[in-house]
Amino acid sequence: ESKGSLQIAAAGNENYDLAHKTTDSASPNDSTPVTRTITNACLDIPTELPGVATVSALTQTTDKASYSNFGEGVIDVAAPGSRILSTWPGGGYALLSGTSMASPHVAGVLALLKSTHPDATPAQLIAMLRGEADDHGCPTDTRCTGSTDDNAFYGEGIADALDAVTAHAG
Repeated sequence: ESKGSLQIAAAGNENYDLAHKTTDSASPNDSTPVTRTITNACLDIPTELPGVATVSALTQTTDKASYSNFGEGVIDVAAPGSRILSTWPGGGYALLSGTSMASPHVAGVLALLKSTHPDATPAQLIAMLRGEADDHGCPTDTRCTGSTDDNAFYGEGIADALDAVTAHAG
């Protein structure tokens, strides 16, 4: 980050509240996972590192995707992540879903912001990303805590590429 590099992270696909950790049943991910008790002191890397923009995934109806991790104070913004057309090995295409499909949308919005603010620092770009996001209130799901402005499912809101190039035009 001190060299101008900006980090964007997919929130993960376990439908897990990263702000209220209790167990981890997905690691290690290079062998057989073992369920273990954890607390919020156990950081989800890279999503909870300072300076990282963390992205949750949405369905086509802008609901939180059923698989998307969430967490008040952890998610920065949300973006489309379900049934995204992507390249597939062998020269084909496939509809894929996951927070890894949502985070490239946010990388694109940040690239647009950087193009209109070439001297902006990574922290300033993330602040602009959050500022341009369209507020989205919690659904009737008790796991979604926070306000319309900033909540566990959508963070500061849904990333908005048009606002990124118009609201923040240099």
